[in-house]
Amino acid sequence: MQSAIANQETYALAMGRMFGIFFLALMVMLLLSSAIILYGSLFRTREIAFLLTSRTDGPRVSPEVSRGDHFEQLGVRASGSPILLAYGVVAEAPWYSYVLLLPFLVAFLYIPVAIGAILCLWIVRYIPTTS
Repeated sequence: MQSAIANQETYALAMGRMFGIFFLALMVMLLLSSAIILYGSLFRTREIAFLLTSRTDGPRVSPEVSRGDHFEQLGVRASGSPILLAYGVVAEAPWYSYVLLLPFLVAFLYIPVAIGAILCLWIVRYIPTTS
């Protein structure tokens, strides 16, 4: 009986750490990719150079410039859902965990995107370029 309890505690600890490492790695990858995508779309296109040198109003700027590739990143984020679904089946999770899985994954998408955008804008602001 004692070894069964120890095995359950070891299993719970291992699964907690595995999911922690998984989501941390996914967050770092999405943070870096969103920073690179934002830098490329904001500071390395002809359209931005034209808009910054011409007299235009704010509403005339196309929404594609600031949109980013959220749908592409959502696809990367959804790649973790089979793991979470399988864990829910094995751990016999309640029904609402399956219902809340998609909203939580979509909400978690905005954390690395926001941090990546802040990182990109900070780097552009404080690190001089030689072009």
